[in-house]
Amino acid sequence: MSDQLKKYKCHKEVHARPMTRGEFVQYKYPNSAVNLELDQNEPGYLVVYSNSYESWSPATVFDEGYTEVVDLVDLVEFDDDCGGACKI
Repeated sequence: MSDQLKKYKCHKEVHARPMTRGEFVQYKYPNSAVNLELDQNEPGYLVVYSNSYESWSPATVFDEGYTEVVDLVDLVEFDDDCGGACKI
């Protein structure tokens, strides 16, 4: 079968936060029945794509495919005492 499959690499940017499978079910489908065959405490992530689509990903799968992006603005401190100069 692997000879029929092409290889792909993920290059999309998403927003995410930690969330168990059970928390995702309650968040996304608050009135639905829980599938007790699946581990509701399994660690994972709520994943939000650029088109606002939301999904859940197991932590192992997410961690293998994504690296956190840190914006430089988040690392900069603005100091009013120094005329607005910034320090990193």
